[in-house]
Amino acid sequence: MRILLLTPLYPPAVGGAASYFADIVPLLEEVPQIEQLVLLTEQFPGEPKETITDKLTILRLLPTRVSRERPYAMHALTYMQTQRWFQRKLARLVKTHQIDLVHFHTRFRGKLTYRALAKLPVPVLADLRDKMSDPSALAKCSQHLLCCAQGVANFAAEGGYPVAQTTPIPIPFVPPQPLPERVLQAARTHFGLGERPFLFFAGDMTQNKGVFELLDAFTHWQEAHPGIDLVLAGINREGRPFTERVERVPQVHYLSHIPHAQALALMQASEMVLLPSRSEGLPLTILEAVALGKKVLCPPNIPEFDAHLSDFVLPEVTIDAILATLTTIWQNPAQPSYPLENHRVEAVVAKLLRVYEKLLRP
Repeated sequence: MRILLLTPLYPPAVGGAASYFADIVPLLEEVPQIEQLVLLTEQFPGEPKETITDKLTILRLLPTRVSRERPYAMHALTYMQTQRWFQRKLARLVKTHQIDLVHFHTRFRGKLTYRALAKLPVPVLADLRDKMSDPSALAKCSQHLLCCAQGVANFAAEGGYPVAQTTPIPIPFVPPQPLPERVLQAARTHFGLGERPFLFFAGDMTQNKGVFELLDAFTHWQEAHPGIDLVLAGINREGRPFTERVERVPQVHYLSHIPHAQALALMQASEMVLLPSRSEGLPLTILEAVALGKKVLCPPNIPEFDAHLSDFVLPEVTIDAILATLTTIWQNPAQPSYPLENHRVEAVVAKLLRVYEKLLRP
């Protein structure tokens, strides 16, 4: 079995896709039936274009697009460049490495990308981890679909992906270990946060993540809680409109992109972790926060959170809803609890292997 993994992010890049593949790749390398893993991802500063270790070949050949903060014009340009790369070179890469199956993260989008995948002579497995891709388009370029959460599976079915060709597989998750107080203090000092308590948001600064509504809601929430700050960490994909909004709201600290270890330190040091997003599948940020014993404000329309974190879920992404839910959670002494054991990496990889074998069965 020779597998090609397509992911926009891989460590040292930071993000959900990077964490996902970093968790599953080491276990896939241990599978006797897998002869070779080839992982194709974006170029990253300081990293070689090719790294070969035993079974794993990492190819950093794609244009740098989502792993770094870019002006909108450059973001749009690299979107087209990535599609053209797939159009011109994907089939040759599959042939050169004698690939049997392609497993791709659906953050790769666009007509040229889908066309290149559809033309491949091997099975294609799409991995849907949010609600940003068109399921009907994915159905035309892949033979099977992985869904990381029930809400994502519902979204795929409603969007036209055949249910019989869909497999729900929980997102793998390794709970972070609590950090000592000195590490938390060092993170506060490094980012100039002082000793004031703060709320924490980690993720891309985009409309879909609800950051503009969050800033407006925090402005109103400050009136009753003037001693609490808001800390935002992540790549700004909205450009000047976002930075101008941040500059108008007092007690907001925008840190841009920070390493994952520092994000975890700030998460643990915070009073609450906020994610008022519209497009999540099942966000690791919330699982990390719960594992660290933090209160959370969860995005809506995620059945798993509705079942286990109902007191901490937004009903919708609006200023009024964020303000009301934030106030309720702040006043509620209850701590969130979630069955993290459902996300063990070993169980996830075992299910993934069964899908691989099914697709490669004569």
